[in-house]
Amino acid sequence: MPKYPLMVRQSVRYYCELYKKHKDHAVALDIETESIDGPISVLSLCKQHPNGSAETVQFAKHPALPSKSIATELRTASLILTYNGLKHDLPKLKAEQPGALPVNTPVLDLLLLAQAIGLHGSLKTLERVLGIARPNEAASATGRTHHLWRQYQLHNDQEALEQLLSYAAADVRNLFALADALVEWAEAKLLFQETRATKPQFDASTLSFDLGSFEQALP
Repeated sequence: MPKYPLMVRQSVRYYCELYKKHKDHAVALDIETESIDGPISVLSLCKQHPNGSAETVQFAKHPALPSKSIATELRTASLILTYNGLKHDLPKLKAEQPGALPVNTPVLDLLLLAQAIGLHGSLKTLERVLGIARPNEAASATGRTHHLWRQYQLHNDQEALEQLLSYAAADVRNLFALADALVEWAEAKLLFQETRATKPQFDASTLSFDLGSFEQALP
């Protein structure tokens, strides 16, 4: 099992504790875009209540995202959960909706936590690795989100919009399941490494060995 460097251990420990402390008041955030580098088409937010139930709020571009409503939803968040959000979702949201994001709310980017404990890949890859399920209609939209948005925009295809919204909702809901799994995995690895570090090690240099006495003891 690879050992975390000290700075990585401290960072992993910090984010594990941050998530456990703020989970009940965290908001998972994810965006879909009109094209690979295009503007936001759908913003999804999810809150998970202490009883395990989830509350998902979504905003589709009609014709613009409601920044005041987004700001209201995020105002009470004590933690924002994302997957690659520090590089993608949050900068794009800040650029398109200035003032929608709270200034001092900490962000837990689960992509970085996953990489710190040796897991790599997309959100869908980690879902498969960790056994996190999503509804069939949401799974079938993987890789088709831009097409679904175009279908909706060009033809007012409500079925395409519903499929896109279902996919996006699964993304944010599953961020809580992913965070739970990553924190459990990370803490198990930290505990293992800390236990090994405190376990007495065998040091052969402290032994004295009398070859003559050993030979006399032979039959």
